[in-house]
Amino acid sequence: MRRVRVCLIGLDGVGINNLNVMQSSLPLNHISTVTGRGLISSFVSIPPYTPCAWTSIFTGVFPWRHGILGSTRWKKRLSSFYSAIDVKVPRLPEIFTLNGLKSITVNIVPSYPPNAWLIKDDILVYDETSPRRFIVPSKLIKYLRYIKYPSEVGDLSSGNGKDARVFIDIAYERQKSLMEMIDEEDPDSFIYVIPETDTLLHKVPPLVVRKHKIYQELLEIVDEFLGYCFNKFDVIVVTSDHGFSLYQEALNMSRLLSCLEDTSTSLLRGLLMKLLFSNKLFGLFQSSLLTSFTLYNTYYELRRLLRRISERSGKKGKDARLHMKHKVFYDMVDAADAMILYFSVKDKAILFCNLINRVFGNLVKEVIFLGEIDEELYAIYVVPQEKFYLNFDRIYAKIPSSIINFARVSHGQYGIFVLYDSKKCSRKMVVSGENVDITPTLLACLDLPVPSYADGKPLIPPTNETKTVNYITKWKIARKLHKIDVGYER
Repeated sequence: MRRVRVCLIGLDGVGINNLNVMQSSLPLNHISTVTGRGLISSFVSIPPYTPCAWTSIFTGVFPWRHGILGSTRWKKRLSSFYSAIDVKVPRLPEIFTLNGLKSITVNIVPSYPPNAWLIKDDILVYDETSPRRFIVPSKLIKYLRYIKYPSEVGDLSSGNGKDARVFIDIAYERQKSLMEMIDEEDPDSFIYVIPETDTLLHKVPPLVVRKHKIYQELLEIVDEFLGYCFNKFDVIVVTSDHGFSLYQEALNMSRLLSCLEDTSTSLLRGLLMKLLFSNKLFGLFQSSLLTSFTLYNTYYELRRLLRRISERSGKKGKDARLHMKHKVFYDMVDAADAMILYFSVKDKAILFCNLINRVFGNLVKEVIFLGEIDEELYAIYVVPQEKFYLNFDRIYAKIPSSIINFARVSHGQYGIFVLYDSKKCSRKMVVSGENVDITPTLLACLDLPVPSYADGKPLIPPTNETKTVNYITKWKIARKLHKIDVGYER
């Protein structure tokens, strides 16, 4: 019986609206083929935050079950980054391994350390510098030959984009290496998350709503790679962890947090701050700043100058991840996207949940109390309605208003999922779902057992009766039996 080969391409940070902008500005022939013939879903990704969203996609369970709640892990009031060790259930490449399939997996977050994975005859690659680049097995170190990531992106409005060009070069060089790897290793499954689609949107906000040749060139590289995969694989999946949006308003979480501490507000300062930051004109100015390359680069250069002055003066800011005298913690890698807060006092957490519902009402979609996740550490998720982001900046704690008219480009709550099966799909099918539906759907499409513990469900009917299996026990045992040889690029 002929084996079915599957390819999954992750476009980090690309939502359905972003994809529509791309397709309207470029003849992305292979992406258009995938989206035009097969299953397509704009799913809800809660929270729209890279580490936990990708883990939900590849496990089929929600964050509070797979163990990755954000980027920062709090334990006894000490912070560290989540790692692959913290993932409590097997991810899709490991499920393929348990079903006897050989996989190549590239840039899944979190990947480090590699000894946390179940790897048999598979290949695992992580080429971003944080925390460390590696490839398993070590004999394939020749494939890690990309240049280093830059810390800054320069002026794009001039059309030069020298710093941003580095990201294009990385994507192109990686793509050549991966094609060579696929040809030589002949995998059953290939899973590849492309981080540059997200990185450029973060560093250059106007790209979210404006066209630019640098981003267009990146998309052409992606489309070319997808064309290569069409000739190698039978099932093609294109998905993302979240989208990007331009927001005009924010929910003032700092003001709400300050209420727990009974922080007094100067009447004069409060009125001035409310007049400035709650003014619609100021919000429109901010919006123009974030959608104009010229204005944004002026702002960017000013910000970089101020940072240099601060560094030369020797002043160091306080740890932005700590707040309210160590009673409340939140993930400040990008708090507007993480939507999670940690409380050292249970009563404070419950009080804050009630406070959110009372102050914001229907402006908040959901408030989830996760209970005690560690010793004397309680967590809650706050999910705003789509038009708002969460603002935790301390400066806004003195603003009386609960809504701030302060524009920002941030993660959107909707990702994309497109599945194209060359043997089964002949027309476009539009369905609704969640990010936890992706792994069950893909496994059902391949007639492989679906995890019995999954929170998601298959979005299309399988060819045969759907079988379920608990992969967790077998995964834990198999991981201990297989030692791996890791190669590093220093």
